[in-house]
Amino acid sequence: MKKRVYLSALFSAMFLILFSACSSDENMDKGQTVDVAKNIIFNMNFVDYNTGDSIEGKTRASQPELSKKQIVPMGDFFAEVSLERDTTKASKKEQAATTRALADGNYRVYAYQGSVQKGMITGTMASNTFTPDGGIDGMSLLPGTYTFICVNDGIDVSGSLWKVSQSDIEKARIGVAENVNIATSPKLQKVTFDMKHVGCRIRPEIDAEGYRALGIQATLSSVNDIPQQVMFDPATRAYSYGNTAAFSANINNDYTYVYMWPRKYLYVCPGAKIADFKMTLNSGMGFNIPITNKRTWTFSNQTMMQENGSYILHITLKYNYIYLYSDGTTGQYTDADFSSHTPVGMVVSRSKRLAIALKDAAHWNDAGGTGYFWSTLNEQSNPNTSTVLNNHLNDFNGEDYSYSSTYAKNGVLRANDAVNFPAFHKAATYDAGVTLTGGLSNHKWFLPTIAEWDLYVKNLRLSNRQFAEPSTDWKSTADEFGFKRGGGEPLYHLEKTLPIGTPSLVYGGRYMSASEYSTNDYFAMKINVTASHINPWTSDVTYYYSLDGSYDAPKNNAFGFISFVAIRPFIHY
Repeated sequence: MKKRVYLSALFSAMFLILFSACSSDENMDKGQTVDVAKNIIFNMNFVDYNTGDSIEGKTRASQPELSKKQIVPMGDFFAEVSLERDTTKASKKEQAATTRALADGNYRVYAYQGSVQKGMITGTMASNTFTPDGGIDGMSLLPGTYTFICVNDGIDVSGSLWKVSQSDIEKARIGVAENVNIATSPKLQKVTFDMKHVGCRIRPEIDAEGYRALGIQATLSSVNDIPQQVMFDPATRAYSYGNTAAFSANINNDYTYVYMWPRKYLYVCPGAKIADFKMTLNSGMGFNIPITNKRTWTFSNQTMMQENGSYILHITLKYNYIYLYSDGTTGQYTDADFSSHTPVGMVVSRSKRLAIALKDAAHWNDAGGTGYFWSTLNEQSNPNTSTVLNNHLNDFNGEDYSYSSTYAKNGVLRANDAVNFPAFHKAATYDAGVTLTGGLSNHKWFLPTIAEWDLYVKNLRLSNRQFAEPSTDWKSTADEFGFKRGGGEPLYHLEKTLPIGTPSLVYGGRYMSASEYSTNDYFAMKINVTASHINPWTSDVTYYYSLDGSYDAPKNNAFGFISFVAIRPFIHY
């Protein structure tokens, strides 16, 4: 009997202990879980493209150029292609508009420990803050360390892999906040999601170097199928891509006179490479040349586009000038053997086998330098002297005026007469910096006529206006870049100092010609220069120069009410 009492008491004690333990665990669980919706404020930072991601220790924005420039020959002109990170940042106005648009959608916040989902809460966004849906108790979590993931309704969250289709790629956003600690006795805390774009975008930019791309219509399309879907694994936070298909987008420049295309982005799924695309120029005008045959090229860049990446596909059209080499042969910059030759001129006319030197024989200005008169004689020197410019525009006898005995003074050729014809002599003794060999060894430099300058304006300056008209080439400086590519110098234009406080200054200069206006004057090619301050109270000055037709200039005056004068020789080959 005594033994039975002891056993009964023992079982009663054990039951009380077990009941108390279970009750204690239940109370502890209830006391330690945290209602996330009430204890955490989720903020959303809608970040710009190319923000924050580190690539080889550098941010995306600090690595603007992703590839070496690719040269694509296209006959009369060529394309220089590069892929760059887009460093353009959205303005505050654009950011505000984006935030307003995103406020219309729904959001989900997920909690993960490792690869295990522990909870989810839905809501909306207002003033960049997540607001849980009404009537929901929230998401209760045990104290610990979590990864929170926030997505908008551009993400299909059904299934173990979340998906974004091409149709939603522009608006889809994902934000991840890692290592968020929820304490046993939590205080109100904030968690910020950097809401990044799942997709990426390309901005094609087409311009013409020193010229205006006139109404060019183009197509960017795929040569290889590109991803049409992005998959996100919330357990590993890794992206993958699939559902490949063809891609095509028209890029139309409806503005006739602009250098750069209007900013337009094409939104694509990441995972594609620039090498997966091709560009086709369908129509328009490039360097005054109608694009009547489609010009297509592919890209060699193997860079894979990434989530939240913004890229500029920069395509610069450049005129493919023909250069005269020191051995008398000719070629273009895009030729495979260009680097093995030494350019000495740019071809002005193939039919006349005429070229212009890459540098001046001389130039001087009102601040200094040695000046060269056209002539020291006040007498008629050419048989076709005329004050009417049109009477000179078919006179291509520049070389004869320098080297024919018909125009010699006292038996001395003008090319050799530094006393009576200093400018002719200076042009004839031009040093190209290299010995002329081969077919060019017996050819000579000379002072060109105004008709030969006229060919230069039309064929190298790419003007479609008559040389006799004013403001001949207000839309072209293409030749400037052609000279530089050949190792030469653009036409000289004096850059005068512009005092602070003076908004702008306009002044002129000229290039000499062999054409005679009268016994006292000759025809010169006029250059106008405009110097201007973007801000009149800063020292930064921009200079713009244009060829402004032809006019008469004094033979034996180094300036004659202008600021600079220059001599640029021509040569036959």
